[in-house]
Amino acid sequence: MSDLAAGLHDVLIIETSGICVFEQEFMPLPRPINKDMMGGFLTAIDAFSDEMTGQKIQVIQLETMSVHYTLVGRLYFVVVVANAVGRDTIRSFLSHVQRRFEAMYGDYVEKGDFSKVSKFESFAAELEKEVGKAGKHRTIFSEPVEIVRERFEAATRQTRLMRQSLLNGVAGIIDKNLRRVKRLLK
Repeated sequence: MSDLAAGLHDVLIIETSGICVFEQEFMPLPRPINKDMMGGFLTAIDAFSDEMTGQKIQVIQLETMSVHYTLVGRLYFVVVVANAVGRDTIRSFLSHVQRRFEAMYGDYVEKGDFSKVSKFESFAAELEKEVGKAGKHRTIFSEPVEIVRERFEAATRQTRLMRQSLLNGVAGIIDKNLRRVKRLLK
């Protein structure tokens, strides 16, 4: 297995508005991240570095991994990898990802049509072929099932609490009005 396949965590394609239009995980990150928040962060850090130096940041180096990215038109092409993977390998792969995506979806990219991101789903198979490794799971503009389940359960709890609160409020109003009616009838 190549260094890239052994150390590749994530490949993301993020529109400059911050919206993640494609993501494929090859190896889980230590903690799940909000892909849309990452897009906003990249946009902000690019604006900051451009303002400060007139240059673009291309790598965010962490202790055990790094985030490599490039901005082409309205799209950030992002690769999250373990630090053991060589920078030349990463830059080459990132360049390939960008060229291949534009070759496959150039019409959409040119028009800025990033709605219905499911149309980019077939790109996952292209990446798996290039990396030589299957992704852990394919996610297109979504979160892992565990996070979706947690959000669903939290929303269900909140809905139950709001329903109970509403019923208590309505019951209180009815009870109050019944007492008034009883007093009036006496």
